[in-house]
Amino acid sequence: MQNDDLSNLAGRARRIPDALLERAREMRKLPTEAEALQWEFLRNRRLCGAKFRRQHNTGPFIADF
Repeated sequence: MQNDDLSNLAGRARRIPDALLERAREMRKLPTEAEALQWEFLRNRRLCGAKFRRQHNTGPFIADF
């Protein structure tokens, strides 16, 4: 991977394939019952002041926090 390729993976310049972006949005809109309960405790830095991310895209995968 060259430096130009790496710049597309980080920050605001990150390019996420449309299909992956749409799937991440879909997962946020339709969480399982367990995920909804989990996020009640994790959102807004409620757990020890730690920040958690939902469905962060990492390459061809979608990772939860």
